[in-house]
Amino acid sequence: MNIRIFLPHLLSFLLFGLLVTTADAASLPDNTCTKAAELGKNGGKEAFTELVSMYRQAETRENQWCIAENLEAADSAGAAAIFIGDLESADQQTRLKAAFALRKIQSDKAVAPLQKALQEKESEMQCQAAYALAAMRDESSITLLADMAEKTTPEIGVCALEALSWYDDVGFCQDFFEIWLSQRDPAVRKAAGEGFVRIDCDKHVERSGKYALDSKSCGYTQFFINTVKDAVASDTPQQSLKEAFKKMKIKETIVDKDTPDEIVKMRLNLVFAVMDWGESATVIHDFENYGSLIQNKLNHLSEIEGFALKEEFVKQFCPIISFPDFSYWNTVIEKKNTSAN
Repeated sequence: MNIRIFLPHLLSFLLFGLLVTTADAASLPDNTCTKAAELGKNGGKEAFTELVSMYRQAETRENQWCIAENLEAADSAGAAAIFIGDLESADQQTRLKAAFALRKIQSDKAVAPLQKALQEKESEMQCQAAYALAAMRDESSITLLADMAEKTTPEIGVCALEALSWYDDVGFCQDFFEIWLSQRDPAVRKAAGEGFVRIDCDKHVERSGKYALDSKSCGYTQFFINTVKDAVASDTPQQSLKEAFKKMKIKETIVDKDTPDEIVKMRLNLVFAVMDWGESATVIHDFENYGSLIQNKLNHLSEIEGFALKEEFVKQFCPIISFPDFSYWNTVIEKKNTSAN
């Protein structure tokens, strides 16, 4: 056989085999979490050691989390000691993984090392440490996290605000509220708004009332909110909104014979603001149902913050009015899920 003829065919065959093997490997399901669960169930020193090794090699947060869950179940104290030690590693990725694990594998002994990690130069490390301390609801870390939110870069400020919101403490509401309405950086502002929504801060803040309108104007505004709310909650929100806007008879409602033109203009602006809020709130029909009010809210914080900010604009002029809370919108989500089934 002529080697010069045979060799290209051989190389092509080997290359094809390599490509097929690589493609097959890529298509294989990731059974990391299944294996971790089996090791956690079996227990023992060898299983624990293998879980630690798996965790250190795991690349995705999903895999890291499920391995950490099984390490916690197998030997929480032992796992915590290992990852506390890893926080001192010279390798940044090892430290990051350790801080992430300590969100789940919680230990009082981890507080001081994590607080030390808040002072590192790398923003990602500071953020992971902040989340781990917040997951533990460590009271001694609140002041440190508040300082992070106020005195650092926007990137770290976002992490600090998110971490503080995990405490679910209404005592933070006024701070979230003021940052939400005044912060120039959009990411920091949104993080504060999401914290405001997460903790249900609406009834725990003081609004200045500087721009408050008369009670009659706010009464009209409440009427428009109720009308729009019902339209948004319907099975055909866009069509219902169009019909609601026509039926509201805006001019006849807001114009009084003795009302100054300036007040009428403000009433009209509030009507437009309510209409804009209604349009944005229709996104609720796109929300996936995660099975509970809390999970539905947490998984859709970004979208909820979007229309909550529009609600707050109206409340600057009418602090006494009320918008539907998330429990109302959750019935819409659940109803849609029931209809789909």
